[in-house]
Amino acid sequence: MKNVLFLTNCCHPVGSANGICALEIAKCLSKDHNVFIVCDRKRGENEYYKYENIDIYKTPQRIVDDLFDFYEKTNGKYKKVIINLIRIVVQKTQQLICSFKYPFYGWIHLHKQYRLANDICIKKNIDTVIVVVHPIESFIIANRLIKRHKNLNLVLYSLDRFSYGINIDSIMGRFKSKKMINWEKEMFKTCDMLLIMNAYKNYYSQMLFNEFRNKIYYTDIPLYRKLEMEIKQTTNDKIRFIYSGALYSDIRNPKYLCELFNKLPKNKFILDFYSRGDCQKLIESYSEINNCIHCNGYVTREENINNLFSSDIIVSIGSINCDMVPSKIFEYMSTGKKIMHIISYDNDAAVPYLRKYPNVLFIDSRGNIDENIDKLLKFIEKKESEIDDKLLDKLFKMNKPDYTAKLIENNLK
Repeated sequence: MKNVLFLTNCCHPVGSANGICALEIAKCLSKDHNVFIVCDRKRGENEYYKYENIDIYKTPQRIVDDLFDFYEKTNGKYKKVIINLIRIVVQKTQQLICSFKYPFYGWIHLHKQYRLANDICIKKNIDTVIVVVHPIESFIIANRLIKRHKNLNLVLYSLDRFSYGINIDSIMGRFKSKKMINWEKEMFKTCDMLLIMNAYKNYYSQMLFNEFRNKIYYTDIPLYRKLEMEIKQTTNDKIRFIYSGALYSDIRNPKYLCELFNKLPKNKFILDFYSRGDCQKLIESYSEINNCIHCNGYVTREENINNLFSSDIIVSIGSINCDMVPSKIFEYMSTGKKIMHIISYDNDAAVPYLRKYPNVLFIDSRGNIDENIDKLLKFIEKKESEIDDKLLDKLFKMNKPDYTAKLIENNLK
């Protein structure tokens, strides 16, 4: 039995995409090992608690993240403008001060997490530290830990792109690319094991990373597993659509979804958004003209899974000009529910995965909206296809949490 420490950002009860993935791996490892997590703490959360046999320790999140949370919970147009302005000023100031360490900023936050992680390493006799990036702070902390604890086994768990995909057409783009490659090479050199997303295999197979090839293990987003939940019966006779997750106007925009829903027959459907980001005003404006569109705000992961099971159709919105795979689609498929996926980009990274799933409808936002409505109405009437769990388990083998957990377990020292 080993003692394993994860370094990540928010993971529970409200988590980032990376934090949620890390938590699923931690749950698998905790069956045979002692697992600890150091992560960010939102206001009102406990500094320490036990969750499914995992010890979770928290330090206050960065002030810009606190301001963003405060902004989302604040009512009133002018208050929100002032809070957002303060957040931007604080963030830009921190970025300017730490520009030589791009993309890192926030020394105070980093120091608090390092002190906590170091204390746990000493008291719990940690063998392995799993560094979840982004954020970059996780690696900086681990790099400091290895200098004090020489026998630590470092595992880099990278769910996001670093140097890959940066536009180098501008001077700033080239600066960012150079910084990211330097960070990446330092991380790759320092860590004993590198877990990289399969979607980026072609990039990391290049000569640029040839010296690290024997350390690299390819895996995938670990959120496909059988989800079962007892749902309370409701008296609502309307078809319920649910969207859950972050929404940003330049990456994942809900405007087409709202337009589509606005053209459906009234009083027969409900569209619930459980979201955060810069599109809340847009959703609220549609809810004012259509009382079947609801803007509910962000919820905990447990509440979110409950909501998915209580829906009739889960909505997925594809990213615009982005080849990152959205982690939420694997939890969507884990429910067995119908999924409507809106495409806005030819190389939508979610499509190859969703095509393997029998209960999915693809709506191209660039197509005729009336034809898309007809397709949707037929999809609503169509009976759900029976899910072949054994086949999907095989197709999504790399997306099961125990796949990545086993890779890590085989390399524990």
